[in-house]
Formats: sequence, structure tokens, C-alpha cells
Amino acid sequence: KRETFASFPDQVIVMKISADKKVLDIEVSMNSPHPTAQVKTSNGMLILKGQAPGHVQPRSFETIERFDDQHKHPDLYDDEGNRLKDKRVLYADEIDGKGMFFEARVKTALKNGEFQVTPNSLRIRNSSEVIVFLSMATSFNGFQNSPSRNGVDPSEKSTKLLVNAENKKYHTLKNRHISDYQGLFKRVSL
Repeated sequence: KRETFASFPDQVIVMKISADKKVLDIEVSMNSPHPTAQVKTSNGMLILKGQAPGHVQPRSFETIERFDDQHKHPDLYDDEGNRLKDKRVLYADEIDGKGMFFEARVKTALKNGEFQVTPNSLRIRNSSEVIVFLSMATSFNGFQNSPSRNGVDPSEKSTKLLVNAENKKYHTLKNRHISDYQGLFKRVSL
């Protein structure tokens, strides 16, 4: 049996996987399309962290140049209209360190079975119940602040969210989520 919910009150995603026998064999891992992302394990936790692009150019170079709009894109063109870079997606050092930082953390709680930590995954074997907690945070600190220079620490935030969720019982997390959800979705009937 699988139950999964994204809790707004606790700012975590929780998944409970259970069986009537000790048959669960689960490996939890994370990855990201961002080349800056790194995955590691620490203190029984799986951690993915990285930095989003600092610049993503939606228009092609050909379109920009056809309309003579190079002056509108100082990150990509010099004052004479020559390309500085031949990439439309720029990360960190390619764009003066710009880009929002992000972090995701996963921790598991198991009723029984074996728990193993590898360099980039969590492995559970021969268990009848596993609860997976996922917290995520970014360095976003308001529209008026640069997330790469004046952002909040996503590591501190994601750790706090995970610890708070982990210290609650599963049914407490689920009931808080249901209560929050029903408060919105029970306002209307057709």
C-alpha cells in the first residue's frame, strides 16, 4: 500500500509504503538536470543541492540578431553586438555567480528491516513499513533580493523542515494535511 501527500502546513512530501509481510526492498535516490547539482548522504539522510541557471535566454541568437536586439542582452553580447557566449543557459561562474540555490533532503523511518546508506542513496530491505520524508528549499528571499547574493540558506531551511516533520507521528502529519486541504476543497459543492 502506498500513501503520498504534499503537506502545506508542514512543507514536506510524505510517502508511506507498507505491506503485510517484510517484503519491501526500496532504494531512494535523487538526481537533477542541472549540472551544478550534487548528491551525497550524511547522517542517514540523502541530500541534493545545487544552483539553478542565472540566465535562460528564451529567444534564439538568430532572432536576437535578426532584429538587431543585441543591446537588450548584455549578458550575451558586448557593446559592439558580438556574442560573448554561445550558450542560452548560463550557470553560476558563467554569469557572475547568479542563480538561485536549492536543496532537497530525504530521510526514512522504518518499522523493521535493514537500513543501508550508500554514497548517493538510501537502501531499505526486508521491511514491512517505510515512511519517506522529503523537504525542499531554495534561497529565494523575496522579489526584491538576489537569491544568489541575499538569499536565505536552503540547507538550514530544508533541514529544519525535515526535522520538524520527522518529530511528528505519521498520522499527525496526515491529519494536518487533510485538515488544511479540506478547509479549501470543502468550501464548494456542486
